[in-house]
Amino acid sequence: MRRFDWAWLVLLGIASSAWCLMAARELSATFDEPFYMRAGLESWRSGSNHELMRAGTMPLPVDVQYLPIYIWEQLRGEPFDTQKECHTILPYARATNLVFWWQLLIYGTLLARHVGGPWAGRFATLLIATEPSLLGHACMATTDISVTALIFACVYHFQTGRERGWVLRWLIPGLLFGLAMSAKVSAVTFVPLILGAFEIVRVIGEPPGPLNAMPGRSSSSASCSSSPIAAATGNHSIDGFPTRRNFRRMVASRRLCAGRPNILLSSQTRARRFITSSNTT
Repeated sequence: MRRFDWAWLVLLGIASSAWCLMAARELSATFDEPFYMRAGLESWRSGSNHELMRAGTMPLPVDVQYLPIYIWEQLRGEPFDTQKECHTILPYARATNLVFWWQLLIYGTLLARHVGGPWAGRFATLLIATEPSLLGHACMATTDISVTALIFACVYHFQTGRERGWVLRWLIPGLLFGLAMSAKVSAVTFVPLILGAFEIVRVIGEPPGPLNAMPGRSSSSASCSSSPIAAATGNHSIDGFPTRRNFRRMVASRRLCAGRPNILLSSQTRARRFITSSNTT
């Protein structure tokens, strides 16, 4: 990612985090948060997640959110009363949930960039940081943002490590899959579905072999369909998008080249001459 992309991500992350911190102090507790508060602090005091697991809640996000509260409790030397001091504790637990919010922003951007290019990543950052439902969950001490962030991380590392060694191919995605399940059980359903969808696209989307090996197509005609575009584009593109000045020329080269392998050399030559004349002017 370029410096602009990181600056864009940090700017939107800071703005959305500021909104979440302000909203966390204004909004009252949700139905789940009092239970998470009581069970989260009790799990740190006793060292057991029995109460959370008995209620069907996975412990990772609750443990992360209430670890600072437990440390605060130890420093002051007196346990918190979760009923009387709920409004004192809750904003700090909600603020800790921003750890998962930033992870969601980063991996949402990286995954969109990997799939659709730089501009897809930039738009994904904007959409995530301003989407009302995501912001509403980000300012709560609940489990939804954490499982979404970990699912994004698992899918991203699976995709980028698909053709690499065993550590990147299955160890890191496997660990992230386990962390996602420790955040919420629904990851058991969502992760295989998403990875399966990506794998289907990867298998079906790839051609059966080199273009010049397709039946009824010669190597010269295969090269003809792509070489003029690449030659005309050259370095005159921004993040994979051709400049407006070269666009018409590339379209014309494509049309001339379609079905006429014998003009491959002349088409490439015209494209190179066009770029040379553009540089001189």
